[in-house]
Amino acid sequence: MNILSACSHAGSMEDGQSYFNPMRDFGVEPNSEHYARMVDLLSRGGDLNEAYRIINSMPFPADASIWGALLNDRRIHHRMDMIKTIEKDLVAINTDDTGYYTLLSNIYAEEGNWKEFGMVRSVMKGIALRKVPGYSIIEL
Repeated sequence: MNILSACSHAGSMEDGQSYFNPMRDFGVEPNSEHYARMVDLLSRGGDLNEAYRIINSMPFPADASIWGALLNDRRIHHRMDMIKTIEKDLVAINTDDTGYYTLLSNIYAEEGNWKEFGMVRSVMKGIALRKVPGYSIIEL
């Protein structure tokens, strides 16, 4: 897991794939976290189509963290062509994490698509999602 994460942050797509692809050959079944790291690795490197293909080939449904990784990196690479598909899949998960919805609405706002921005915010309001205020704890 750490190796895939390191490859992702270093931008070493080929190295990450060389560790991920043969995992089953060594008796290691990739889990959700492995797939999330691969999606992040590929999408950070700009290969959003391959990241999306990986998500669709997973032997289990993608969770919100996997869609969130793709959504965030889509934002970085300004790929609006994929946003509706990601939005549909993210909404289908029914996550109660406001971060993904906020990220999605912010992407629409950055693109000046105020209609979609308003729709995402309305969905958040409709399902009673609220951002939890930040807080700190200092222990002496």
